[in-house]
Amino acid sequence: MAGLPPHRQATMFTLARDGDLVPESPVDVLSRGPAAVPMIIGHNAAEADLWRTPGVFPPAWAGAAPDARVAAELALLGADEAVVRAYRQRFDGADAFVELVSDGLFCAPSLRAQRGQGRNCHAYLFTWPSPLLTRTAFHALDVGFALDNLDDPAFARHAGPRPPRELAAAVHGAWVRFCATGSPGWAPFTGEGDIAILGPPGHRDLDLLTAWGRRV
Repeated sequence: MAGLPPHRQATMFTLARDGDLVPESPVDVLSRGPAAVPMIIGHNAAEADLWRTPGVFPPAWAGAAPDARVAAELALLGADEAVVRAYRQRFDGADAFVELVSDGLFCAPSLRAQRGQGRNCHAYLFTWPSPLLTRTAFHALDVGFALDNLDDPAFARHAGPRPPRELAAAVHGAWVRFCATGSPGWAPFTGEGDIAILGPPGHRDLDLLTAWGRRV
């Protein structure tokens, strides 16, 4: 895995749609209408930055921009030429690549599922930036807060020695309330105004996400 670009690392762990047990993509199913149970659906503000951290992001890709050489691989995320062009116009160099992977793997599918579920789901955007590594809200940083597991030494390697306990109490409390009552304490999803921002103020770039077409 160490020699693979980040989008290929991630796609190694997608579900195998065998036509029987898993007949189609869960995102496709969720986008068509409410599931049988209420849901929390969300993502972190800078998901793919995890792959840019030292020792994880392949050095050969550190300065790479999405270009023709990687177009076929980015197509695994549904990133056609229009998507690649939109990100290259908005971001420079590796930023364009990382932002595209982040949206393709996490943000765009989450938004599509949220819209399909509507009031059956509660949406969140985790924005607290770690003081370590890329100093952003990268992939899996929300897990320690959701589980209120800030003292785990492994989590400290990502979140630092003093992550905000008040944020952990709020996030963990919301997850517990959701398990007990079906609501984490904020409004069901009808639009961007209903998204709980877990951390400093933040938002999604809906204009850029329209480049993903049917994936959103």
